[in-house]
Amino acid sequence: MKIAVALPQHVGPVHWSALIAESENFYRDEGLDVELRWMDQDDQTKSLLSGATPVERRGPDEDIALIEAGHPIRIIAGLVRKPSAYLYGARGVTSLEHLRGTTLGAVSLRFGSSLGLRMLLADAGLNEGDYTLQMVGGTQKRFEALLDGRVSAALLTPPTSARAAQLGLPLLASLPQRYPHFVFSSMQANLEFARAQPAAIVALLRAEIRAQRFLADPANRGAAIATLAGPGTVTPEDAALCYAEMVEQDDVFYHDAAIKPEDLATLIDGLRRLGDSECRQGASRYLDLTWLQLASA
Repeated sequence: MKIAVALPQHVGPVHWSALIAESENFYRDEGLDVELRWMDQDDQTKSLLSGATPVERRGPDEDIALIEAGHPIRIIAGLVRKPSAYLYGARGVTSLEHLRGTTLGAVSLRFGSSLGLRMLLADAGLNEGDYTLQMVGGTQKRFEALLDGRVSAALLTPPTSARAAQLGLPLLASLPQRYPHFVFSSMQANLEFARAQPAAIVALLRAEIRAQRFLADPANRGAAIATLAGPGTVTPEDAALCYAEMVEQDDVFYHDAAIKPEDLATLIDGLRRLGDSECRQGASRYLDLTWLQLASA
């Protein structure tokens, strides 16, 4: 069966397991023809709601707000269980207070990694009127905007965060240190599609579980790095840095996709205190693990 899956526009290590499932033929083994579509945040949202891409991979914050608003979508699996994102400043910017009155590079004005950025700034005493978010795109585009002086700071993920460190740019805050239980990426599904095509969703999740276990196994280190260093992704050197940081050092990925209601606590707290959603339904209502349980069995 053919199924389209939406991902953020930057082909990077946050979605490593999707690249592995594709390169190792896990999708094909499960009887699926999966098309990975790399899209920006707003287009992903429209495409998920319309059913054009009935499954997406991204941070679940906007989707929680959409569920609260009554849209038929649910979180169906965990991908990245804690963030691997770091706020870097332009040269001369040495503290969060220095960001007052400046423009910051972001993937979205509210959601995605921007929620973590806004939480960091709020904790430092900066209200949303104290700075400006400029939508410039994924981590590579944010890095480029930082280097050419269009923004004063940007939240970066590997490998661009490693490049920023190598260039000596100031690290202003570490998201994994501030929020170690912040779900950074998950898989969401359009419920109308999932209920109409349960076998496809279960097969997709079986492939995902296999890919996550493949990535976590040290015996597959070389193959995992080679997959990330494929055409249109990152260099072999950057891929090795990503593996060392994200797999070996910080272990940021889920190993079996088994997201739990308590995993969403920090995310929900951020949505509530920043006014993005009252989150009245609670964590368990945002999840539907029916298909994951079948895939795991």
